[in-house]
Amino acid sequence: MILEPVQCQKIVEKLTAFLEQKELCDWYNAPVPASLNEICSNVYGEIAKTDGNYKKNCLLKEMLPAEFRSLDENQAVNLAIWIIRKWGRINRSFKNDGPTMALAKDFIKKAKNDEDDISKLSITGGISSLSKVLSFLRPEQYAICDSRVLFTLNWLICLTSEKNSPEIKIFTSLGSLNKDVSNAKALPNNASICFKKYKEYCDAVTELTEALKAKTGNSDWKFYYTEMLLFAIADSQELLNLIDNY
Repeated sequence: MILEPVQCQKIVEKLTAFLEQKELCDWYNAPVPASLNEICSNVYGEIAKTDGNYKKNCLLKEMLPAEFRSLDENQAVNLAIWIIRKWGRINRSFKNDGPTMALAKDFIKKAKNDEDDISKLSITGGISSLSKVLSFLRPEQYAICDSRVLFTLNWLICLTSEKNSPEIKIFTSLGSLNKDVSNAKALPNNASICFKKYKEYCDAVTELTEALKAKTGNSDWKFYYTEMLLFAIADSQELLNLIDNY
């Protein structure tokens, strides 16, 4: 396990407290750009009939895996670029012909034959873009790994650890353009980067997902719901208050 069972339960207690304040559908409000219609008109047609950004994104997670498998190579590449640039709003550091896109193409191709393998992927700058594509290839196994979710997860680990612990094991952090996240209190000095692999992050999300199912009694709680929650609360006043009081 990545997270110790006791700590996993403590983190889940804090996540459950957020869900008691507001349901996930009220926390998560990222839009689905209408430009999807230019690439996957059938998918966008279904999404356009759905109310609320949360439900639209859930439908996107459910529909795009099959879409990736049915599209030809060029169409699949265009969809991946749309996910990164339009849906994910990553433009400054992403190049359509760069190394991140080359990796995305390889994963799209291998996923069609169930040959994809994330074990060698590290948490580096490019993972923010790549993981967005991966999360739509296998939304029940691969989670988006960006500055917001890592900020939330690392702080939840610190908030549930003993302050005088000789070492608090955290994940690699990524720089953020979000002012609330970038200006937040620095992680404690005894926080040590021990988890550097993308698979370790996905394993941690899996552990939290299973613990949330048990804690809430909701067996339908999905893997990507956990990712959505970590993302949505990153710049919330509720989390920032917990951090300020640490």
